[in-house]
Amino acid sequence: MKLPISGMKIADFRADLTLFRNKYTPRPSAEAEGLSWNAFCETVAPISGPQVRSDKTRVTYYIASQLQDAPLVGKTLESAIANGQPTVGKQRSSGHVTTTTTLVLDCDGITDAELAQLREALTGFSYLMYSTYSHGDPDKPGNRVRVVLLLDRAVNRDEYALSHQVVCKVFGVPIDATGKHLEQQQGVWATHPEWKSATFRHLGTGSILSTAGLLKMAETLGIAKPRTRRPIAADFNNDLIALALPDLERLQAALPWLKAIGYSAWMTGITALKAIEPYYPDAVIKAMALQFAATSAPDSKRMQRSDDPNYNAETVFDRIAPQIDAIAATGVLLGMAMDQALQTLKAALLVPVDGHLSLIGKSAAIYLKHHHPKCFAELMRDE
Repeated sequence: MKLPISGMKIADFRADLTLFRNKYTPRPSAEAEGLSWNAFCETVAPISGPQVRSDKTRVTYYIASQLQDAPLVGKTLESAIANGQPTVGKQRSSGHVTTTTTLVLDCDGITDAELAQLREALTGFSYLMYSTYSHGDPDKPGNRVRVVLLLDRAVNRDEYALSHQVVCKVFGVPIDATGKHLEQQQGVWATHPEWKSATFRHLGTGSILSTAGLLKMAETLGIAKPRTRRPIAADFNNDLIALALPDLERLQAALPWLKAIGYSAWMTGITALKAIEPYYPDAVIKAMALQFAATSAPDSKRMQRSDDPNYNAETVFDRIAPQIDAIAATGVLLGMAMDQALQTLKAALLVPVDGHLSLIGKSAAIYLKHHHPKCFAELMRDE
C-alpha cells in the first residue's frame, strides 16, 4: 500500500508555526505564518544543532498551526479572570487551532529494525526527521524520533486526524496515537548535554503528500466514520442556541466594522462566521464572510496569493471545521466590530472636520450607540 503523492513543488509549499516557551505554557510565545519549507525546518530543527538543556522543561515546543482568538478555557481562563485580563484570546487547545499543512509523527522507543523500516517508508518523500529530547537517555532504550511530512493543502483538525491515521497504518511502525490531535504540541530538536552525541537530523527530498488522496484512503481503509443523523436532543439544543443568538440585522450592522489586519485575525473572523452559519438563512453568512475577507487588510504575503485555494476566502470557509460554539463565536464577532468602531470614533474625535465629526466618525458613533450603548456611554463620559 502506497501513500498518494501530489504534483506540488516544494518551492510552493508554505507552513504555519506557533511556538511555546515550554510544554507547560499554553499561551504562545511567538507565531510565524507562510513559512517556506527551509524556514520551517530551520525553526524546528536548525542545521546549527539542537537546543541543549539539562532541564527538559526549558525546551521550546510548537504546533504547526496558527491559533485563532476564541474563549479561553481551563486554568488559562481562571488565570485571566483572576488577573482581570480578557477571557478571549489564543491558547493551545482544540478550540484554538485552525489548519495545518504538515503531519507530525512521533516514534518513542522503536527498535533499530523499526527505524530502518520507517526510513524505507519515507523514501521518495520530502520530510524532516530528528531525534527527540530523550533519544540517547540510558534509562530510555530504543530510538526516539519525530518526523514532519508535507501536505499539498491545509487541513482542518478532523482532516488532520484522518490523514495522520492513514500514514500510521501504511508505515506500519509504532507511532504515538496522540499525535493525531492537531493541538498536540511537539518539542523542537533538543537534547540533554550528557547524550548530545546521540542526536541526529535528516532532511529527505522528494514528493509532497496528496491531501485529497489521504482522505480518500481514509474512507477505503474504514478510518473515516460515516456521518449520522443528529439525535433529537441535539436538534432541541440547537433550537435553544438559535434563540440565544443575535438577530441577523444586528450581525449585518456589525459587518462594516468587521475588519482583520493579518492572517490570524482574518482566520478568526472566518472561523467565527462559519460557526454561526447553520443558525441563519442559507448563504447569508457565507456572503458576509466573503465581504469580511474582501474588506480586511491583506498585509500578509500569503493572503495576496489569491491563486492558491488554501488562502482563498471561499475555499477556507467551506473547508474549515470550527471548534468554537456559535454563541462564543458571535461574542468574538461583535467584540471585533465594537473594537473597530471604538477605534474609529476615538480617532475621529481627535481630528474633527470643521469642528464636527467626520462621516466615518458619525457612523461609528451611531453603531456604538445602538448596539454597544454601555461602551458608547463610557467613551462619551471620558470625553
